[in-house]
Amino acid sequence: TTLNDQNFQSVTEVFEVSETGEYHIGFQCYSDPDQWMVQVTDISLEESLARDMEGVLIKGMPTPVQNDTTSYEVTIRNNGFENVSTCSVQVVDENANVLGANRVRKELVPQESLIVEVKCVIPVAGNMKLSGRVVLEGDENGANDASAALDVEVLPGDNFVWKNAGSKEAMEYSPNYPFMTDRR
Repeated sequence: TTLNDQNFQSVTEVFEVSETGEYHIGFQCYSDPDQWMVQVTDISLEESLARDMEGVLIKGMPTPVQNDTTSYEVTIRNNGFENVSTCSVQVVDENANVLGANRVRKELVPQESLIVEVKCVIPVAGNMKLSGRVVLEGDENGANDASAALDVEVLPGDNFVWKNAGSKEAMEYSPNYPFMTDRR
């Protein structure tokens, strides 16, 4: 990488270890005369698998309505050293029931992240935990497939009454209810 200022830069490099033994890692730098210092910090070495997708994060509505379609954003990352071109991204509950899924057909290079919209329908009301999960054929590390949980309170759909606030001509939504008011 080229260093030309005082800002720290994060660099990821993948290399293959072909046999067991002792290895030494070094840093070689070239600079203009009298530019004699390079600071290298926070070095970590991690085993990298060929195929490893991670479910990083789920974001979305913390109070969805039972049996209504709700969208969640699931962030996934390719932690492997091979490109990945097809996977499935799901929203699951704490019992691993799939509530929605989206098939991803986009090439992800190593260490690349992607935010995927997943539409789901939650059939039961009450408090629950949702996670984003990525499914990749041949994934070598299943321990990181699901994101940390998002706590949600699913509102009962059969008891939820939609009411208009104000006139439809005057406004499209109520400032007290930040959703469309023309649904009944």
